[in-house]
Amino acid sequence: MNWTLPAARRTPAYLGVEGGKFRLSPKRPSCVSTQEGVGAPGPPPIPYEGTVADARDLLVKVLDADPRATVATVGDDYVRAEYRAMIFLDDVEFYFPKGERVIHMRSTSRVGYGDLGANARRLRSIAAAFTSRA
Repeated sequence: MNWTLPAARRTPAYLGVEGGKFRLSPKRPSCVSTQEGVGAPGPPPIPYEGTVADARDLLVKVLDADPRATVATVGDDYVRAEYRAMIFLDDVEFYFPKGERVIHMRSTSRVGYGDLGANARRLRSIAAAFTSRA
């Protein structure tokens, strides 16, 4: 059976980027970010060489390779994927700030307070997969 908790079906309003940072999200351990002030501290941003478009395309390939992930948004400097974690949905965002050659990441659970470190592990896994394919 493939169903999701009703509260997890609603896309949160705090997703996205404003003023060069992820929008402020709820302060809880189930939200981790590479950007200070927008979630619990996570792993460092992913460095990359080449163009933003090349890095974004590679990131989308990494996400597409994960059967739990569905890429929901792809923009010039932003990518968002939804991850199914049992009956929950988690949002994972990526931001490519101009002139920095890094990918900032944020992973957050739509419902619940804690996640036993799942979102931080997810970001480290994505970063490792990206780096190994770069």
